[in-house]
Amino acid sequence: MSCNDGNSPLACGIVFTSLPGQKPGNSTSGTVQITSNASLQTTFNVSEVSAVTTGAGATLCHDLTLTIVDSEGAPVTVYSGALDALPSLGVNTTGGSVNWNNTDTDTFNFTASLGGSASSDMGSTCTVAFLWSQTNT
Repeated sequence: MSCNDGNSPLACGIVFTSLPGQKPGNSTSGTVQITSNASLQTTFNVSEVSAVTTGAGATLCHDLTLTIVDSEGAPVTVYSGALDALPSLGVNTTGGSVNWNNTDTDTFNFTASLGGSASSDMGSTCTVAFLWSQTNT
């Protein structure tokens, strides 16, 4: 598997960052492109390894809404919900297949949005780690 993001070409690194001074209603986004380089058909999953809130409030990771959109072809929302509640999700190829062949590729847009009534999150930081996994089928 190869994985590209805007900050780490040919590797997965930082998908998105939030700048200081974000306020309710703001969002930040990033893109990850994955390509299968396996000789066998594979499946890909994305999951959340951790979501940790630090600072003044204790709920920022839960108050952020994460949206993951498969942006190749017609956009398809893969997940939309609390950032700290992302389950392990199978992701499909551009053609919609769960099985990825060698050189299949797809691009996913990640967006984190802060709701309009999140004043208790002032001064908090949320750090989240995602895991992309590949399994031969």
